[in-house]
Amino acid sequence: MKTLFGRITLFFFLAVAILILWGIFAEPNILVIRNIDISLKKWHSEHNSLKIVFLGDLHTKPIDLDRLKRVVSKVNDQKPDIVLSIGDYVNGNSYKETLYPRVIAKELGKIKSKYGFYTVLGNHDYDYNPLRIRKELEKNGIKVLENDTLPLDIEGKRLWLIGIQDFSVCHTHLDYNTKQVSDEENPVILLSHTPDVFPEVDERIELTLAGHTHGGQVIIPFYGPIYVPSKYGKKYSKGYFEEGNKKMFVTGGIGTSVFPIRFNNFPEIIILNINTDRKSE
Repeated sequence: MKTLFGRITLFFFLAVAILILWGIFAEPNILVIRNIDISLKKWHSEHNSLKIVFLGDLHTKPIDLDRLKRVVSKVNDQKPDIVLSIGDYVNGNSYKETLYPRVIAKELGKIKSKYGFYTVLGNHDYDYNPLRIRKELEKNGIKVLENDTLPLDIEGKRLWLIGIQDFSVCHTHLDYNTKQVSDEENPVILLSHTPDVFPEVDERIELTLAGHTHGGQVIIPFYGPIYVPSKYGKKYSKGYFEEGNKKMFVTGGIGTSVFPIRFNNFPEIIILNINTDRKSE
C-alpha cells in the first residue's frame, strides 16, 4: 500500500512539474491564428471581404526579439487590409524589463497593411514612457489613437475608429469622441486597452476591441482563469461578449505579465471576419 501511495505521489508531482515546464517554456511560444466571425448591423457589405488583423499585449521582453519577428511574419502571412492593436508593447516599467521601444516599433513597422495599422497604448506603455512609444510607433507608420476619432473611407464607404487612452490609468473622453462621429449610418469600432470600459460604451459603438486581461494567462479546466486584472473579475476575461446592441471581443494577447507562464491559453493573433448583419436588412 505504501509503495502504491508513493508511486501515485511521485506521478502527481511529475505531472505538475511537466505542466509547469510546459506553461513556462512551451505554450508561451506557440502562436496561434484564430478566425472570429462577427456580424454588425451598420457594417457595409462592401467591407465584408476586409481582412482585419487584431492583436495586443505583446509585453516584449529583452529576450523576445525573435518572437516579435515571428509575430510580424505571421501577421504579414495573413495579407491584412487593416491591422488593429490595443497596446502594451513594452514589458514592465523600466528599460531593464523590456526590449527598447525603437526596436519594437522598427520591427512592427515591417507589417504590411493595405489601409493602415492603428493602435492605442496600454497601461505598461503609459507607465514606461507614452510620448516616446508613440513617437517611435508613428515614426514607423503606425497610427496611435489617444482619445481620437478617425474616419476611414474604404471602397467608397466610411468606417469610424475611436481609440481611447487606457481606461485604468488615464482620463478618457469617450462621450466626446462618440459625438465626433458625424453620422449615424456608418459603423464605429472602439479600441480600448481594457475591457472594463464596455458597460459605459454608447450603443452607437457597435464593436469594442480590448485586451489587457491576457485571458487570465492560466486557465484551469472546469474553473477558468485563476486571476483576471479587471474590476469585473472573470466576466470579460477573454472572447466575445454581447450586451444589448453592443458587442465586444477581448483578445487573450501574445505576451505574459508578472509571471512568465501561460496554460490552456495560447498566445493569439485574431483575424476578424466582420460581415453585415443580414437579419437587420
